[in-house]
Amino acid sequence: MAEIEIDAMSDALRWQRVGELLPDPIDIIELTPAVFVRAEQVEGLGLAAADAVHVAAAEAAGADVLLTCEEKLRRQCIRRRKLLKVEVANPVDWIREHFDEANNG
Repeated sequence: MAEIEIDAMSDALRWQRVGELLPDPIDIIELTPAVFVRAEQVEGLGLAAADAVHVAAAEAAGADVLLTCEEKLRRQCIRRRKLLKVEVANPVDWIREHFDEANNG
């Protein structure tokens, strides 16, 4: 999904910089039919189609957390957290929380 979004960028410099942040191809999960089936279910909960694919892919990958800067997506997922198999969090908040746990626990 990230590759699709990056390929759609018209700014060549931004495309290059963001592309450099992608993991190795072996670490990118395939969007299987099962991911799309789950994405349809998640979309049915009120998420936008692309957001639903991100959540479904994170679930399929067994991720503990999906980090996003999209506040609307984060809020929607928090409201529906009992129906999702992955936590959705703001990256800055998640880092702060885990940094505090590591230093105080």
